[in-house]
Amino acid sequence: MLRLDRTKTPRPLFWETNAFRKFLDEWVYFHGVEGGMRRTQRRAPNRKQLEYHRDLAFSFLLEANHGKCVYSEQRVDRKSGVVTFHRPEADAIDLRSKVSPDHYWWGVCDWSNWVLASRSIQLAKGTSFPVATQRSPAPPETGIPSDAWLELNRDRGLLLDPYRDDPAWYLTYLDKGRVGSREHPGLEAQAEAEGHDRGAITIKIL
Repeated sequence: MLRLDRTKTPRPLFWETNAFRKFLDEWVYFHGVEGGMRRTQRRAPNRKQLEYHRDLAFSFLLEANHGKCVYSEQRVDRKSGVVTFHRPEADAIDLRSKVSPDHYWWGVCDWSNWVLASRSIQLAKGTSFPVATQRSPAPPETGIPSDAWLELNRDRGLLLDPYRDDPAWYLTYLDKGRVGSREHPGLEAQAEAEGHDRGAITIKIL
């Protein structure tokens, strides 16, 4: 896992189209106002639109990460790679296997949450996303959450995000492709993690 620069991959052109904004409006209304699948007992009505836009995002993310999985650095293509979400769109699982059914449907509205992973890594990751303290609150029911709200209410995820974290401070690379964990030397980073070993957690999940 290497440090990546998200600023080199701005939002794809479809992000500002009327069709995509309409999709996000419907997505937010279904999950934020109607209560999502748990309350309505039905599948998201615009699920096909999500898959369509994930397919459109593939080439953007493939270029951003030099044709590799953001987590494992495996070479990927359309058969072996998949556009997924760093914070899962639903059923986030913590370190004690407790499931949070509604977290994080609003991450679909956050371009920085869209990542390219190998299918094997995504299968291992599933919806695991432990956090250091409490999970972030759901956005207010006032439409698509703003970038400012998303940034302000981002919880302290323990799974390393190569677009936000520098993995070199948490991981050490050993012989024959093995990876070990290391304690971040910064006191602020240690405090943010509330004593958790983010490197070890990332290795275990992925």
